[in-house]
Amino acid sequence: MSPATARTLDLLDAVGEATGRLGVDAGAELAALRDFLAGPPVVAVVGLPHQERGSLAAALAGALTAATVREYDPAAHAANPLWDMLVLVTPADRALSGVEEALVRAAVEQRRPALVVLSRVHVLGADPAAVAEVERFRLRPALGILGVHWHVDDAGAETRAAVAADVASRLRPSSDHSPAGKLALRAILDRVLAQFDDLRAARERAIALLSTVEKQLPASVAHVYELARLNRLAVADRLRAGEDGLYDVAVAAADAALDWATAEGIAPWADVERPVRQAWQRLVDQTREVLPEHAELLRDGLARTRDNLLEAISHLDVEVSAPAITAGSWETPATREALGLLLDVDIEPVLRRFERQARGQLPKDKRKEPDHDDPGVAASAVDRAAEVGKRIEEGVRRRTSSPYNPLRIGVHTDLRAVAGQRIAEAHEAMREAAAAGGDTAADDAAKGLRDLVGKASDAVNQRHSWHGAYGDLRALRAQS
Repeated sequence: MSPATARTLDLLDAVGEATGRLGVDAGAELAALRDFLAGPPVVAVVGLPHQERGSLAAALAGALTAATVREYDPAAHAANPLWDMLVLVTPADRALSGVEEALVRAAVEQRRPALVVLSRVHVLGADPAAVAEVERFRLRPALGILGVHWHVDDAGAETRAAVAADVASRLRPSSDHSPAGKLALRAILDRVLAQFDDLRAARERAIALLSTVEKQLPASVAHVYELARLNRLAVADRLRAGEDGLYDVAVAAADAALDWATAEGIAPWADVERPVRQAWQRLVDQTREVLPEHAELLRDGLARTRDNLLEAISHLDVEVSAPAITAGSWETPATREALGLLLDVDIEPVLRRFERQARGQLPKDKRKEPDHDDPGVAASAVDRAAEVGKRIEEGVRRRTSSPYNPLRIGVHTDLRAVAGQRIAEAHEAMREAAAAGGDTAADDAAKGLRDLVGKASDAVNQRHSWHGAYGDLRALRAQS
């Protein structure tokens, strides 16, 4: 066995293993090639089906005992690479058609021996000049430049023997099937590789899209932590605004109380203190709700970031499970304790003191609540209204000329004394819990995003796992 044939046999095993990994069934072709390499030389007698082709093939088979002779039509021969030498049988009345010439030229280019036999010369009559004319104007111009020899077959035994001897002289040793074996192996590899052209293009697109997703991942992770930071600041701002709002309402209530006193307290006192009660309740409710509300807001933001990444991954056309985004509960023993202490605060003493201070601004004769059932209290409702109007005008002038309002200091100081410490402790606990919960949620979301891209990458690699075997086949093609 020649080294070239032995190398081809070695490559067959590797090709069989690689095609198996690709899921391509090339077993029949590889087995046929293995049998060809292990067998005697194959002489392909090619031509249109007629009696002369058959008789020539039979004559060659009888003379060439160490070779196998097979007959092929031109079309069938073009698709068959398993032969060592070409014997082209062309009729004299249409010698060397374009298809036949192409077969000879291909054999020469592949460095396989070729021989042309001009058959059916009887159709030209007994005139040797007619045969010579075919040789001169058709065979010699086409075959001479290729270095291919030809015979004129008159169907005689002597001519057939000469053709057989010429064929035998041109055949390689029985153990050497080069270059036929190499060419057949390349044909198998080319057919298998061609099946993956579309898949290779799809893989390249998937790799490009995956690269885009992987580049988007760091920005998505950074956005996750930015959302947690902004959420932490929003919690602090909301708590600060609630506390400032309480004190602002108290100051506004102090001004309303001064107006109430200027008007001799004709309006119900409950209308004056109601805004303070409402502001306090808002602060308590806000402190209670700030953690679950902002945990939900952060969860929504993290989910949108995940969905944006999922949208990019969807173009990869792979199935990956979306990671769950949960912010969890941010409540801690410290927040529950601080909230409980805040709920225990009673601002009623503050409001009663505030009322007493406001009533201290009434005229001395009005500092007690009048008995509205006594008809002698007011002689005339019209006179009463006029007097009240004058006092309101005086109060406005007094506040405009001197904005100092002693009630402001009192209610503000009392609220801070009674509730300030509890508010500060509760808000500090909420801020710490929001920071810790937000950081944990961001860490979990970032890990989920990284895992998501990792799963997408694995899915792409799994979907195109054929590429390793494809690369091996390409390497084998280069070696063949």
